[in-house]
Amino acid sequence: MPDRENAAESSALRRRAAGAGAELFPLLRGSHLLASAVRELGTIVPSSGGGVRLSASQIHLLRVISLDGRHPVGQVARLLGISTPAATKTIDRLERLGLVERHAHEGDRRTRLFSVSAAGRALVRRNERRAAARMRAALRDLAPAEADAFPRLLARFSYALLTAAPAPRGSCLRCAAYLDTACPLARSRGGCPCDDFLRWTPAGSAGRSAGAR
Repeated sequence: MPDRENAAESSALRRRAAGAGAELFPLLRGSHLLASAVRELGTIVPSSGGGVRLSASQIHLLRVISLDGRHPVGQVARLLGISTPAATKTIDRLERLGLVERHAHEGDRRTRLFSVSAAGRALVRRNERRAAARMRAALRDLAPAEADAFPRLLARFSYALLTAAPAPRGSCLRCAAYLDTACPLARSRGGCPCDDFLRWTPAGSAGRSAGAR
């Protein structure tokens, strides 16, 4: 009777895990598996880092800084929704790996600006190509019609979940800085936090508070 006992135990585990939504257990489990797989795509071994692995959050920060121009650490911290010391620590590590460059602020000698180096941009592009290749390979397991519909259905489902949830304090970046000017979340919440980040320029920052440094 072991097979029957195992089946009963598995059914009980599903009921406990899903609670009142037991019928959604496959969707809940699949969503967590997808989230884990996507997070793992964000971790790579940079060739310039001597085999040191970057975490998904460090890759995320590198992608954000690479969006446009030079930025102070405080602005990067606000966009990511983390403390300035935490952003500084991560940027310092990326700088030691040769992935981020530090610059003087011509209008404020107390402020340092950061930008992504050529090696950092190459790393971001390499990571995105790697992720795209793995996703294309996974889509090949679906029927052509399923592969065509899946991205749209996934986006609609994700937006529906997020728009029903309370808006996060401060930054959003639920898209990990894969920006879309037609983002429904941005429309429903008065704009994307990346807008101000992309419009910021060192020339327009003179006189800002030390918190932006």
